Amino acid sequence: MNPEHEAAVALVVWWAYESRRRMLPEHLLFAVPNGSARHVVVAMKLKAEGVRRGVSDYFLAVPRNGRHGLFVELKAGGVGIKKGAKKPEQIQFGADVIAQGYSFAFAYGALEAEKIIEDYL
Repeated sequence: MNPEHEAAVALVVWWAYESRRRMLPEHLLFAVPNGSARHVVVAMKLKAEGVRRGVSDYFLAVPRNGRHGLFVELKAGGVGIKKGAKKPEQIQFGADVIAQGYSFAFAYGALEAEKIIEDYL
């Protein structure tokens, strides 16, 4: 059982419904596959292709309220689940994208991510 994976799946399932309700293309919320353990050869290939440490898990490509889009770093969290730690490179990434006109948030669990997206939209 991987709480962060379960939160990610729940968020994507919610967005499939929510995007239709809001008449937005579903693919405007997408995952950035930067995390998780990988074989060293795969990790080297991905790094060569531009994978960067600290980049958020999700990007919502919808401009709102003067912001170009929303980055969401999804952490494990919720009732009975220990919250995931914020890494320094994730904090720096958030500061950097905010400085460029994007929104950024840490979300602990799918429900918090959903609320962040709803508030943003």
